[in-house]
Amino acid sequence: MPTLSSLYVPQNSLYLSQAIRGNYQNNAFNVIEAPCGCGKSFYAVEYLPKQILGDNPQYNKILYLIDTCAGRHGIVYKYNDLARCYDDFLDSGVSVAFGKRIAETNKIVVMTYAKFGVLCRLQPDFIKRFSIAIADEFHNLYWPIAVERGKIRNYYSNEPASKQNALLEARCNNLLAVRSLKRAAQNPNILTVGLSATPGGSDKWPEWEDMPRYKVPLAPNIKHYTERDTIRYSSLDTLLQTLPSGEKTLIYVDHITEIKRYMEVCRAVGLSCAGVWSENNEKHPMTEEQISMRRAIIETGDFPSSVDVLFINKSMETSINIYTPVPRVVVHATGKDTQIQARGRIRSDIDTLYLLQHDARYLDLENLAAKGYFDRPLSQEDKRAFCEATGLKDCQGHALKWNTLKKTLIDEGCQIRQKRIGTKNFDIVSRPDRDSEAE
Repeated sequence: MPTLSSLYVPQNSLYLSQAIRGNYQNNAFNVIEAPCGCGKSFYAVEYLPKQILGDNPQYNKILYLIDTCAGRHGIVYKYNDLARCYDDFLDSGVSVAFGKRIAETNKIVVMTYAKFGVLCRLQPDFIKRFSIAIADEFHNLYWPIAVERGKIRNYYSNEPASKQNALLEARCNNLLAVRSLKRAAQNPNILTVGLSATPGGSDKWPEWEDMPRYKVPLAPNIKHYTERDTIRYSSLDTLLQTLPSGEKTLIYVDHITEIKRYMEVCRAVGLSCAGVWSENNEKHPMTEEQISMRRAIIETGDFPSSVDVLFINKSMETSINIYTPVPRVVVHATGKDTQIQARGRIRSDIDTLYLLQHDARYLDLENLAAKGYFDRPLSQEDKRAFCEATGLKDCQGHALKWNTLKKTLIDEGCQIRQKRIGTKNFDIVSRPDRDSEAE
C-alpha cells in the first residue's frame, strides 16, 4: 500500500498535516472538516500526538474512536507500530489490569463508537484515562441513535416520552458515546478533536445542542480527489447493463438484500462481481471467501483482481481505502454525505462518478412543509398526494410510489415513524433535525 509521502500531491495542494492554520481549544470539541484524501487519519496518528504531547508522546494517553469495525481494523493494521485495538489489551470486559497493560504497550487505544459506549456504560469516567480523544468520521456518531429512537417511537407509541427516553438510553450505546464526548469537550484536561469530510448538521444534534464547538481553520488549497464527469441516473438495473466487462467499478448500495439482487443482474449481463459488508451482520452472514476478500481490501488497499464490480454498503462507506486505479464509482443513494463518503473510498481521481437522482429536480422540503405534509399522520390518499406534490418521476416518467419517496426522504435526513389510529397505520414524516409534532 502506498504511504502518504509516496502519493503524488498536485502543485500548491496541501495534505491536512500541512494545512492546519490555528491552535486547538481545550474547552471545546475541535472540528476538522477536510475532504476525503487529504490524510486525516495519517495526521491524527502521526502528527497530532506530537503537536499536543511533544516529540516523545505517551501514545497510551490517546483514544482513537471510529465508526465501524472495518475502520478500526484499517487503522490498527496500517499503524500497527503506533496503534492497538482496545480488545487486544484485555482478556475480556473491563479489566483492572487495563491501565497497566496500556502503560506497558504505549500505543494509541483504538475502538468503535459502539464499543466506547459500552465502556462508558460500565465506567462513566472511562474517558478520563486519556489526554486526547480523536473522533474520526464523527458524522456517523448520531445515526444509530436516530434509528433506535425511531424504532422505539414506532413500537412504544403509546408510552410516555420519559419511558421512550429510558428505553433509548438502555439500548443505544452510541447515545452514551455522544454524552461522554460532550463531557470530555468541556473538560480542560482532555483535548477532543473530531475529523470528518461531512460533519453536516452535527451541531444540531439534540444531545449536542449546547456542545462547545470550535472549527479549526485550514488552508483553502487542501488536497482532494476529483472526477472528470458526474452523471445522474435513476435506474441501477439499466446502468449495470452498460458497464464494460474487464474494467473496475465500485458501487455503493444501502441494503444487503438490494446488493444481492443487483449482483444477479451483473452476472446476467456477464460482469464478475462481489459484495462485502459487516462481519457482524447475523441476518446476512458473509461466506469465508467474502470475509477473506474484505480483509484483503482493508489490509492491502487493492480492488479485488477477480471481479469487475465490487458492491459495498454503509458498513464500508467510510472504512476502506482502495488505491487500485478504478475508473468509475456508482453511489446508489441520494444523501449528499453518503455520496461524498462512498466516492472517497477510491483514493485517487476517477473518470466518472454516477449519482442516484430520481429526477432532475431536487426535493424541496420547505415547499412540501408549506403544503402540510409533515408532522401529521398520512393516510394512503395523503401519501399519493405527497408523491404527486414532489414532482419527482421514476425512470419511466411516472410519479414516485410512496416506498421510493419514503427512502428518498430518509436519505435527505427526514425521520419517518408509524402511528396506529384505530385499525389503520399512518406514516408521520418529520423534517431533518426536528422531532415530530404529531401526537
